Amino acid sequence: MSVLNQMVSSATNFLFGLYLVRNLPPVEFGLYGIGFAITLFYAGIGNAMFLTQMVVHIPNKAAEDREPYAARICLIMMLFCLVTAFLLVVLVYAGGYFSEWLHKYHHLAIAIIAASTTILAKDFFIRHCYTLRKEIRALWVNTAVALFLGVFCIVLDMVLPDGNSESYLLLYGLSNGAGVLVGYVLVQIPLRQLDRSRLFPDLVELWSGGKWAAMTVFFYFLRTQAHTLITASLLGPVGVAHLNASRMFVTPAVMLTPALSQVLMPRLATLRAFDPRKVNAAGMMFTLGLLSISIVYSLLLLFFLEDIVPFVLGDQYDTPFILVLFWCLLTVVLALRNGMEMVLQILRRFRVLTLLNTISAIIALASVYGMILVFGISGAITGITIGEVVLVLGCFFVSGRDEADRRKI
Repeated sequence: MSVLNQMVSSATNFLFGLYLVRNLPPVEFGLYGIGFAITLFYAGIGNAMFLTQMVVHIPNKAAEDREPYAARICLIMMLFCLVTAFLLVVLVYAGGYFSEWLHKYHHLAIAIIAASTTILAKDFFIRHCYTLRKEIRALWVNTAVALFLGVFCIVLDMVLPDGNSESYLLLYGLSNGAGVLVGYVLVQIPLRQLDRSRLFPDLVELWSGGKWAAMTVFFYFLRTQAHTLITASLLGPVGVAHLNASRMFVTPAVMLTPALSQVLMPRLATLRAFDPRKVNAAGMMFTLGLLSISIVYSLLLLFFLEDIVPFVLGDQYDTPFILVLFWCLLTVVLALRNGMEMVLQILRRFRVLTLLNTISAIIALASVYGMILVFGISGAITGITIGEVVLVLGCFFVSGRDEADRRKI
């Protein structure tokens, strides 16, 4: 059930990206890519502050307090969404009076805010379903997102054939909003019965690990989206469009690894509560599995690439073999990073992860900038790969040192 659930989620995002790359002009597809990167940053901060903390702390809660605890986290997260959305909307409209650039893109900014908040809210119900080991409910939520997104796209094509980046970001946000409603109906979070006096202690607990996890996400965003940020500044939206178009070929493998991590993370958190010594071994097996999947996928992709390119991109893009090869190499490195980073999250090594992500983000930004100046678009992929390799080596070092310390005990 978990695998089917993640297949629906991954397929939805992949097919929507495939639809956009074939139907949007490169400039609009590039703007969509920039906007979507921002939504990932917002949702990543929220996941780190609230959802990841909920997953790692809930095994230590009394059985009768786990549902009320999830309800309190849900309320805290919703307040975060409402407050930040309000402040960002005010900032966008106020800034439009002083910045011509911000005024030009204020509709795109509003669509980004809507998509960001609904994605985070939907992620809560997905994570909570995994925590409850009721993946069938998560499947319904993801299926609702997919169905509503498909219907919204059909309606938009009939009403507004020349859709743009902001309209599709808004549709993506609306479809995730529908997933939130479905999740709320299915999960039945007891918001009305929660003990509000416990909200502040929960918030303090979230902050203790969440501040480090949020800082990790910030530097994670800089590292993983360095190619988008710097390509946008040096080559503009069209450069981002060509970069993201070539990335479409590895998207299924890239999206599969964090999706599978969501399935395994609650189980490893439970394992940590009973026997922390087994977490590293289980995490290593998972990492090797991810690595095997990425290698096999990359080899098959490169072998059939010539036949796949016209089907995926149509006639708007020319994707050289070397770009896809570099994305495949990055995919293999990401498999290693996802598995090893997840183990450190389960072991609540958030401060160490923050330090490692800071170092790798700085290296990635510098590498992407330098590589783009020398090699063009392909240099962006090489630069972020260098940053990921640094993080993998850091995680490997920390895990090895922790294992050695446990053997001494």
